[in-house]
Amino acid sequence: MRREPPLRPSGANRRTMWPSAPDEIPDDCLFVGIDVSQEHFDAAVVDARGNLVRAAQRYENTGPGFDRFWTEAQSLGRALSRPVAYAMEASGVYHLGLLSSLVGRKARAWAFNPILLQGERKSRVRKTKTDPLDAELIAQFARKESARHRSVVWDEESVRLREHCRVRFRLVERASDAKRLLRRDLDVLCPQLASEFTDIAGPAALQLLKTFGQLTRPFTGTVEEIEEVLRPFYRSPEGRHLKAVAIEKHFAERRVASGFQEPLLWEVKALVHQLELFIEQIAQAEGRIERAMEGRKSLVVTVPGVGVVTAAVIESELGDAKRFENANQVRAFAGLDPSVFQTGKFEGTQMHISKRGSPQLREALYRSALWASRANPACRELYERMRAKGKAHRSALIAVSAKLLIQAWAVMRDGKSFEIPERYRHTTATPIGSNLPGKSVELTASEPVT
Repeated sequence: MRREPPLRPSGANRRTMWPSAPDEIPDDCLFVGIDVSQEHFDAAVVDARGNLVRAAQRYENTGPGFDRFWTEAQSLGRALSRPVAYAMEASGVYHLGLLSSLVGRKARAWAFNPILLQGERKSRVRKTKTDPLDAELIAQFARKESARHRSVVWDEESVRLREHCRVRFRLVERASDAKRLLRRDLDVLCPQLASEFTDIAGPAALQLLKTFGQLTRPFTGTVEEIEEVLRPFYRSPEGRHLKAVAIEKHFAERRVASGFQEPLLWEVKALVHQLELFIEQIAQAEGRIERAMEGRKSLVVTVPGVGVVTAAVIESELGDAKRFENANQVRAFAGLDPSVFQTGKFEGTQMHISKRGSPQLREALYRSALWASRANPACRELYERMRAKGKAHRSALIAVSAKLLIQAWAVMRDGKSFEIPERYRHTTATPIGSNLPGKSVELTASEPVT
């Protein structure tokens, strides 16, 4: 029998929809390769030697289609007295219904990363691509590579938490898109106004735009009127007055190209409305995540710099921590491993991260990296060491992201709360909000991790 290399001894924590414990693949197994599209899927069957047992057949990508496919595949296995395993490409969302159905029936199934199958496709001499051929290709890939990959376990609780986190991620992305459009419009309507606010989607900025970004009052107002709008958001009268003076100056100096004002003011109004809705929806999504985390007794939140939402993303994306043999595999899963380029005598020195892993996990870690570089002694030391070497602020934060991930993974793997190492216990963490070396950045989805 083919066996997967052993992992660390584990308690078989199966609270993840992705991989299960190591698989033992029978030598006489039939491999069903499935190519899934929106309306249908094609399934071909090969044996353990690579012989085509059954050419690809097409089924509807619906409940009745799943039932017919399952009945026929199992009947074929019984007729040949062989166990049946299923494999598909994890592309888009079309495969999820079928995958859930198969795992629910206790079938051994794999959902392979499309990147893995690209090399298999390129190895063909002829550039021919059809759904039936892809189904056979997936079956052949499963036959050769299944022992190196773990089959899927579907846990509803973990899937629900992961999807809550991904819904929030998509809402944040849309809010960031709206913010970029809003900044673009303001650069035309009132240059330099956006620079007065750390966050153009913050409550003070949105209230100002709702008051002075109207067709009836396009960025005109006295210092006193602007101060009145800003009053709920600034505790210091002096700071509020200085901000109002600066904003009034931008109002007075603005010049708008002919024909732009009316349509862009309408868009500003629409974008402000969208941002207010996104902010409310993101808060609701975070509330759902926090409620889902209440019963999990997460230990990841004990890592300094990791909040409840970030902990939820880490846990739901990583799944069973014991399936990773070492820290390098964890970094690669998040796409935080360096991409190496070397050929002949040439070896690249300016290497970016691979970004071949979970974008949701990578983004959550990057958003937490700034806080971790202040509150987490090990992360702070790493950040300061990289800055001292001349590394850019963003590069240092990416390194902190990887460090934070490894700390969280170790906590999940060992089932113990995070403890600050002895050598850091006599140092004091930098208070949140104090200045760090380098220019601080606004951690939004508009700044992809590079």
